[in-house]
Amino acid sequence: SNGQGTCITVDGGSSVSFSRLRFRGFSSFAEMKKMAYLPAEGYPHMWGFFAQHCNAITFRTPERATVENCHATGMSAECFYSGSVSRKGNEKPPAHFQQSITYRNCTVSDCARNAFNNNDFAENTSVLDCRIEDIGGCAWEGASRFVKFMGNYVTNAGPVAMGNIRSREKHFDTLPSGQHIVSNNTFEGTLAYGNSYIAASAGATPVIISNNIFVNLNASAIEVSGFGNVRNLPASNMIITGNAIDLTCVSGESRSRFGISASTNDSTISNNQIYTRNGIDPQVKGILLAEPAHNIVMNDNTIRGCNIGFEATRTTGSIGEIIDARSFKSNGRMPWPRRDTYRYQGYQIVWIPNHQEPNELLDGPVIESFDPDEGVFRLREDFDLKANAVFVVRAPQGFSWNIHHNIISDCTQLVNLNIFGGPTAMFSNNILKRSATASGEPAVEIHGQLQRVNNQYSGFEGPE
Repeated sequence: SNGQGTCITVDGGSSVSFSRLRFRGFSSFAEMKKMAYLPAEGYPHMWGFFAQHCNAITFRTPERATVENCHATGMSAECFYSGSVSRKGNEKPPAHFQQSITYRNCTVSDCARNAFNNNDFAENTSVLDCRIEDIGGCAWEGASRFVKFMGNYVTNAGPVAMGNIRSREKHFDTLPSGQHIVSNNTFEGTLAYGNSYIAASAGATPVIISNNIFVNLNASAIEVSGFGNVRNLPASNMIITGNAIDLTCVSGESRSRFGISASTNDSTISNNQIYTRNGIDPQVKGILLAEPAHNIVMNDNTIRGCNIGFEATRTTGSIGEIIDARSFKSNGRMPWPRRDTYRYQGYQIVWIPNHQEPNELLDGPVIESFDPDEGVFRLREDFDLKANAVFVVRAPQGFSWNIHHNIISDCTQLVNLNIFGGPTAMFSNNILKRSATASGEPAVEIHGQLQRVNNQYSGFEGPE
């Protein structure tokens, strides 16, 4: 409890197992800020635990490892940690690389930073039937391949964070990383760190998030981000299904939160329930989508008791470095696509002259191509580019969204869509039930081109 460093380090080996061990460090949950990121001159990536470090087990490339019925408290750094050698693209695998780590029936509690963490691209890490409580960092953070986080209980901790790969190297086009299955877990209460309890970003593909239960959640539940820039490939290929998301606040002040937020290409959001039990909570939104995410299917979800049930918006960028009259780099959240995708060819830039008024739009030039290595937009014609000008992009055929067979009821506003849509955008066969106590404000507000077919409206009988 007073020593520094790692309790046990595994360096190499073919098959290693641990069971029935207890690890005790010196840094409790109360010291999470002390051990977090610290601005320090000359040290751009300084974390507090660099100066005062303890963790339970560190793995350095064992081929196979099992940790069962082990329990840890008080760790300042990542409690169970791996930094191992892995495969890369189509290259011949190293003679010795990590092929599996399994954590089963373990407990991590009262720690300043992460519970489980792989800072590598190693394969087949499984966190199964564990309890994670009072953690000042992530419950799990991993850039690794073929990860399973299943059957765990998590409360007052940080997110299950997938991706965070921080690289656009070409070998990830051949063998991606960040593949995860997050299934059959229970999350309860508040989030101690981060923005949502399950988060996929920065290169994670594909990801399945299924059959999780969220109980009395005073935090956002699931966020999958398609953001990409010079250091990050966008996450993509998400399946989010069968989750029961109870966003009822039962203690403390209600926080701004959502059930599901998705800005990732090729994503399916289906058969989820998102609700509050104590009437409408003005801090809660149900499902959030954002253009220019492509190929979104959202169906058979039930949303109830939210301030806004279903919201969709456009992601903005801004003009950064101007290279010439046809070329520029962008700032902001406009994603850099992967190399083998659409790359904005034929899309139109649409300016937002006053970025405080996103509905004020002005047609701009057509994009010839986007360089995914340099982050450069190339236009078809010369244009008088202005530094810091804010823009969104419009696809000539739309972004292929199919929103169908959802039930959205008893929300302050059932639907608010402020998108371009297009010929490939469909909003059909949804049941939209207005609250009996709703105000005179529009309960369904749609801006953009969507085919609206066979939607059933209830509670709109009044003349307003």
